[in-house]
Amino acid sequence: MGPGGAKTGIHYDATDALLHQLYGTKRVTLWPPGERANLYPSSKFNHGAELSLVDFAAPNATRHPSFGRALSISTLLTVGSALYIPAGWWHAVASLETSISLALRAQSRCQALAGVVDDVLLWLHNRGLYRHGNCVCHQAESREGEPDTSV
Repeated sequence: MGPGGAKTGIHYDATDALLHQLYGTKRVTLWPPGERANLYPSSKFNHGAELSLVDFAAPNATRHPSFGRALSISTLLTVGSALYIPAGWWHAVASLETSISLALRAQSRCQALAGVVDDVLLWLHNRGLYRHGNCVCHQAESREGEPDTSV
């Protein structure tokens, strides 16, 4: 749920998702996994996702020159529509008006097994042993120059 104008940063999730639009309208822009280098991955830790340094609402061509070459596709989600977002596909979402969405996530056994590594990293992170302060959960300590791309 969110107001018009709400946005996510560019990111990908480690699990497949089916995004259902229950109320309002959203624009979803997607980039295939092969565009990773053009999306400038962040070094910030974010459990279950990878973030981009690019501010999709106002990209900086000087800081991220190859972002303009990234291949993308965009679609509108209206009431009653749904969009499948495969794991590893980068995406950014913008609410064009007050919106309510429901995201259903699923993962295969192989993805769940791979997720164990991310869970171990989260355990280490929560104990200050992995990327503490370089993450989305400890914003005040995060690296300067990286946009707030919390998802």
